[in-house]
Amino acid sequence: MSAGSVLALGAAVQRLDQGNVLLIDCRFDLADPGRGRAEFALGHPPTAVYAHLDDDLADLHKPGLGRHPLPDVARFATTLVGWGYRATHEIIVFDHGSGAVAARCWWMLRALGHDAVSVLDGGF
Repeated sequence: MSAGSVLALGAAVQRLDQGNVLLIDCRFDLADPGRGRAEFALGHPPTAVYAHLDDDLADLHKPGLGRHPLPDVARFATTLVGWGYRATHEIIVFDHGSGAVAARCWWMLRALGHDAVSVLDGGF
């Protein structure tokens, strides 16, 4: 991740107060794929959306391309629109704290040309 792409909690809260922020909760456990969604249902920031690694950040229907092949651009764009994405949003992504799934979402957004995206330092 580039400099300025990791965001401290205090800075994240300040940005939320300013509005125009899309929070993406990427909590996921490879050993228990339902865990992140269940944790999201138990509690999350009020404006956050949930990104499931298997369902939203990968396309498991692509055989032979690894464990979590990237979704096609059109498919990911449709997912973003469903989350209420706008090109003017600042996006903050987070996961359990390892940063692995949040970093994937960060990278996918950057690959689409969305530069205003950060990973929450330390996760949720």
